[in-house]
Amino acid sequence: MRRRDLLAACGVGLTGLAGCSSPPWTSEDGPNVDTAALAANLDLVAFPATPFPGDALDACATRHRERAEMLLDRIPSDPEIPNEAVRQELDHVRPDPEERPSESPPDGEWALDWLEDWRRYRADAATAEAAYRAATGADDAAALATRRREVRDTIGDLWAAQTYRAGDPLTAAVAHAPLEGLVESARGFVRPQAAYPSDPVADPFGAGEAVQAVERADAAIADVTRLRDAVIGADTTSHAGALGGAARRLRWSLSETTDGLDPYVDDWEDAFGRELSGADRELFVESTRLFRYLREEVRELHDDDQYALAVVETGRALVAAEVLRAIVTGVRNREYPEEVTASLVREAAMDAERALQTAVDQSQSPLTGALLQPALYRQRGTIQEMQEGYQDGPEAYAAFTRTAMYARGVPEATSFVAARLDEAAGAGDG
Repeated sequence: MRRRDLLAACGVGLTGLAGCSSPPWTSEDGPNVDTAALAANLDLVAFPATPFPGDALDACATRHRERAEMLLDRIPSDPEIPNEAVRQELDHVRPDPEERPSESPPDGEWALDWLEDWRRYRADAATAEAAYRAATGADDAAALATRRREVRDTIGDLWAAQTYRAGDPLTAAVAHAPLEGLVESARGFVRPQAAYPSDPVADPFGAGEAVQAVERADAAIADVTRLRDAVIGADTTSHAGALGGAARRLRWSLSETTDGLDPYVDDWEDAFGRELSGADRELFVESTRLFRYLREEVRELHDDDQYALAVVETGRALVAAEVLRAIVTGVRNREYPEEVTASLVREAAMDAERALQTAVDQSQSPLTGALLQPALYRQRGTIQEMQEGYQDGPEAYAAFTRTAMYARGVPEATSFVAARLDEAAGAGDG
């Protein structure tokens, strides 16, 4: 992928929405856009399927459900707790089985998010059970310390055994990237941030929080193990060398691609020599924030040798960099509307939906879905924020415009990342 190819793909999002005639409003504050009303008529673009078999996902959810049910069954419906305030709070902490996650992944949603909901429900059940035990005199400090060490040991074993087995390097990157993310989150949960209280009777919910963290780590590692085993078959091989080599190649490409963007990333609006407002400011700020986040994420992933996630995140960062470059050009050339109307927000929303749906429909690689995730989540988040009244016209317009630009850059980025994986595999990197 040449940089101009990706820039052209992203720039399509500019041409249809940037050049607009002046709207009839002349008030200083601009038109009042009812984004909540607009959101009622917008559709979400469905996530592609995960790289994991459905039966493996179902098995993970079943285990979380069974574990949660066992924990909740240990709490009496009317617990005898001397402290009435604690008893009442326990009723609030205890999760309602009627509000637990669905038995199967919701249509159109990312199935791994569904599993995360199940892990959270399971952890909430563990919180309530641990708080009940603490409030009734149990001290689980020693048992929790032992369990935390066991989970840490399991995490260490998973890292040591990571060879990125799959049918090919691209599949290895797509399948192992979310698993690396899960392992990293588990590592965070077993750090001793929430210590078990020295007097659990006096602080039962502190005990619950400490147990919850380890429960979430344990649940995440269980999912990693089951899902990893589901993609590792007898005909798979290790692709650690290819992923490591591709990650290094992609990081160099990202550094080259971002040449010239540092003044905007570091100095923000000062780089334009004028104060930005409205759509200009929202587009620039959102694009800069995403790029800065992804660039830092790429650095950390390389430092931690998380090669699968590094490959995927660098692909996303490449798209984000070119989107930022296109937006900088648009802002400099004053191509965006000075005032945002309801019709402009609607056009931007429909354009984002079309761009996302086209990328999904025309995808011939699971890597496309992985690279597209930031845009799919942004579309969802924007519509939800509009429904809840947290998005004004310029914010919604900017979010949808940038989402469309990002989505149009993903196919070219997919080809580029796939080529780097092939190069690394052919060169025997590692």
